[in-house]
Amino acid sequence: MPELYGRRYSRAELLERVGRLEQIGGIEPCVLAGGLAEGVRALHVRSGSGLAFTVLPDRCLDIPLITFNGRPLCWHARNGIVGPQFYEPGGSGFLRSFTGGLLTTCGLRNFGPACHVDGEDFPMHGRVGSLPASDVGWGADWDGDECTFWIAGTVRESRVFGEDLTLHRRIETRLGGIGLRIENVVRNEGWRAEGHMILFHMNPGVPLLDDGVQPRDEDAHKGLDVYDRFVAPQADFHEQVFVLDLCPDAAGYTAASLVNPALDNGLGLRIRWPKEQLPWMIEWRMLGQGEYVVGLEPANCPTIQGRAEAVKGGTLPTLQPGEARHYDIDVDVLVGRESWQGETRG
Repeated sequence: MPELYGRRYSRAELLERVGRLEQIGGIEPCVLAGGLAEGVRALHVRSGSGLAFTVLPDRCLDIPLITFNGRPLCWHARNGIVGPQFYEPGGSGFLRSFTGGLLTTCGLRNFGPACHVDGEDFPMHGRVGSLPASDVGWGADWDGDECTFWIAGTVRESRVFGEDLTLHRRIETRLGGIGLRIENVVRNEGWRAEGHMILFHMNPGVPLLDDGVQPRDEDAHKGLDVYDRFVAPQADFHEQVFVLDLCPDAAGYTAASLVNPALDNGLGLRIRWPKEQLPWMIEWRMLGQGEYVVGLEPANCPTIQGRAEAVKGGTLPTLQPGEARHYDIDVDVLVGRESWQGETRG
């Protein structure tokens, strides 16, 4: 039963009070106009309790925007939303269409810098984030007095005489909820084994990120003295990247949160996932002027230097023909000190 405006409503009680559910929350499709975003399909989602986010079917069903009660929860790159037709695969061309946002998907065969392996060029952070989804659908499903808003679709990364990988994604949020779930299934549809690297580039920013704010995670990688410390934007700051091995809880999940205790009596964002599915978290610490962001990035491979280094170090995961891997990520808004003070800080 959703909680809205300080009280709980049954399905009947809610629907008898509105002409359409969209008065409270729902999914609104649109097509963006202007500049590099011209023609990009978008789905705007409102949960009805202050959570709102946007999903881009033309960019891997990634999530460039998320807000809570009007406050932004993620960093937006100066590029803005860029249509897939402007993607540049060579060198560091990824950076010309990188949106940042809550989620940019990197993979499915490489993340990290561009590299050349076994006669093939692999672009920076892979191709999948620039590919449009097909079979895209969305809706609102009632189960008793609970309503779930959902979006689903499939992205295919393939070529003649080469790989054939699919990413099926489903994104859900509840009516009255302040969180969302991102379910991913990557499958090798081809007839040969394929190296498979995937990283979920999640990018909290101002106002969650600020001078003196510290992240909270379930374990800290020992011996680092700056990975969990943040300062005001700095001139000429050089990005820092850390590979963290986080401890799971009793249910096998691990998590990372960024909380600003000075904002609204504590406002934060928590990312939670099964460690067995994504054993590593890459932290991107970027505190430059205009590029002020911390990346919390669950990954299936500990090698951030790209596929060539993963092959060299023997850490490249492999998908056999017909094999599928599941990657499930829960994103929750943390509101008030009681929502995060009980979490263990490493």
